Amino acid sequence: MKTLFFIFILFVFVEIFLRILYQIKRFREGKKPRYLWLTPLQWSNSESKLSAYVEHPFVSFVKRPNTKSFRYPTNNLGYVGFKEVHKAKSENTVRIFVSGDSTVESNDVDRIAPFDPELTWPRVMEIELNKFFRGNPNIEVINGVVSGYSSIESLSEFQLRSAYLKPDFVLFQHN
Repeated sequence: MKTLFFIFILFVFVEIFLRILYQIKRFREGKKPRYLWLTPLQWSNSESKLSAYVEHPFVSFVKRPNTKSFRYPTNNLGYVGFKEVHKAKSENTVRIFVSGDSTVESNDVDRIAPFDPELTWPRVMEIELNKFFRGNPNIEVINGVVSGYSSIESLSEFQLRSAYLKPDFVLFQHN
């Protein structure tokens, strides 16, 4: 039992020592030190989920606009994907706003391949509806989902940040 306890304590000290060395290395590279108790990759990686979100005064958090991350890309309004969204809806356009959580975003943390916003179901729905209607009317789907949102957060976010886009239809999906 003493040997097992000694091995455990040894591993704890080695872990702390390695994390301190990592912070010294970051400091010498001119980077800000990070918290020692979190995984260094989690905080130092610009592709981390934390770098894709910002605080919001009325909703707990929203996506940061114009994030060029391969895993959490956002457009000019902070919605999923790179497709720019204009506030004014063009003529002959049916606008559908989709809100929800990670099941709609389809961006699993454990995915190895880069996230492809073209494969989310809102984007596929837009492509298929435009094929079906042959562009008359033009269908525009805005993927306004935020991972981690509850249904009340999605509704609040829509009312506070997205209603001015004047969508013709609004879809909410939560798991």
